[in-house]
Amino acid sequence: MTKKRILIGLGFAIMLVICTFSVLAYTLAPTRPTAKNLSFYTNGMTQTQKNAAMEAAYTWSCVTRGISFGTLGDRTGKISFDDSFSDVGFMDFNVIDWYYQIPTTASGYCWTDQNNNYNKFDIVLNSNCSWGSGNSSNYLDMQGNFTHEFGHAAGLGHSGTMPGNGSPANTPAAYYPTMWPNTTDVWGNNVTYYWRTLENDDISGVQYVYTLIK
Repeated sequence: MTKKRILIGLGFAIMLVICTFSVLAYTLAPTRPTAKNLSFYTNGMTQTQKNAAMEAAYTWSCVTRGISFGTLGDRTGKISFDDSFSDVGFMDFNVIDWYYQIPTTASGYCWTDQNNNYNKFDIVLNSNCSWGSGNSSNYLDMQGNFTHEFGHAAGLGHSGTMPGNGSPANTPAAYYPTMWPNTTDVWGNNVTYYWRTLENDDISGVQYVYTLIK
């Protein structure tokens, strides 16, 4: 089986998003999970970090009968991509920032076959960033970022518009979709805490993905 990795990252800077505007804000990733039950290991995390990851996974599991994320327990040691394990944890992004050419805060990796299908994934947050729990301008919210990355693992791409095809400039930060591609709104305010709560388009997107899985 030929495998390749698909990387999706978050940057500190506002990135250009090219998309087709529609009433629905969600977009699909170019890859698709082949199983409705996706399990993962927590790797080298504190209990607080594990709780944030598991709450994030549970958020997606709650909105559709089609998707279920479950933890397989703990693993230790360096996260190694494409090793037949789905790992969730933290790593030093100095080793992968060259790929994006900009600083990134989190990444999701889906290891696909020749048909762009997968059943293994890795989610890593940048250990060089300031992480916390809550709505603050001093750190990024762990649970919110994990929720965003689990959305990618579920088969979603980045949201192209605001709910109802609204303007980002006219949308309060609290209503930015979980799959918004940047950690800030258009005014530079941290939105990662609000990613904990799925918007209608996030939910519609993941429900649609799982109608495609045979």
